[in-house]
Amino acid sequence: KIWWQANYAALTRLPNRRLFQDRLQQDLTRARRTGRQVALLYIDLDRFKEVNDVLGHAAGDELLIEVAQRIQHCIRKVDTVARLGGDEFTVIMADMAAIGREAIVAQLIIEALARRFELHGKSFGLSASVGIALCPVDGVEATDLTPARWTDGEGHAVGHLVVPVGRPGRSVRATLGMVSTLG
Repeated sequence: KIWWQANYAALTRLPNRRLFQDRLQQDLTRARRTGRQVALLYIDLDRFKEVNDVLGHAAGDELLIEVAQRIQHCIRKVDTVARLGGDEFTVIMADMAAIGREAIVAQLIIEALARRFELHGKSFGLSASVGIALCPVDGVEATDLTPARWTDGEGHAVGHLVVPVGRPGRSVRATLGMVSTLG
């Protein structure tokens, strides 16, 4: 029980930051050994604070649980979804034979989170920002790939889906035009 509490987020029952870092390190080590790709998707919910402000923290907690479930339905069973804290989630896609699947999964997650949520008699939409980093394209160490690298310095995602293209170290950013509304 103590191990579980130290490694999982009680609310969402997802791995927490500590277990995420451990799994990422294991997957990167295996990728170096096998030559396979690892993709890291960083998901930041846009305007999540408004849910807490309008509907209260209990509704915010319910929303986080539903978000976790929707993300889990978009990935393979061998992938890891973790809640880093607040409204930040991450997905580790290990043992990928080729680049490309990560962008499809990111789009599936965005679409899943854009479907209307029903909480406390209110229906509302939600949008998310998803950042993607690839091993070995964007780096081979966890520090090269971790979410801090994708934020604006205040811990907020930059608001783009980063889709890797062609050469290592090159990316194209495509703004996603999804609007979130409460009400």
